[in-house]
Amino acid sequence: WVIEGRIRAFTSLGKGIFHQRIIRKRKGRAQWSVRDVVTNKPAGIVLRQLWHTAAGQQRLTLTAAGGEVCKEVFVSDYYGRKEACRQIEYQTTGMELHTSIHVTTS
Repeated sequence: WVIEGRIRAFTSLGKGIFHQRIIRKRKGRAQWSVRDVVTNKPAGIVLRQLWHTAAGQQRLTLTAAGGEVCKEVFVSDYYGRKEACRQIEYQTTGMELHTSIHVTTS
């Protein structure tokens, strides 16, 4: 399966900037491929991709090229409810980030 979307984004950085995300999922596999492309991004601006996972989640593996920063943060899925989670951030000064997500069953 393939899901693809494109939006005009980051207007505070300039005009004509677009964010495109392509998600690929193979049938019968707990594996996803996520590709983010930002076109017309000003030079020197860091592209950041943030992932929030449940605290203590050991079955989830994320891999991507670029610098990786992990830290414990809080998220709120519902108003008035705050929960701890692990934030994984990938960074690049390029225009593209590709992340593989894999969930193990054991």
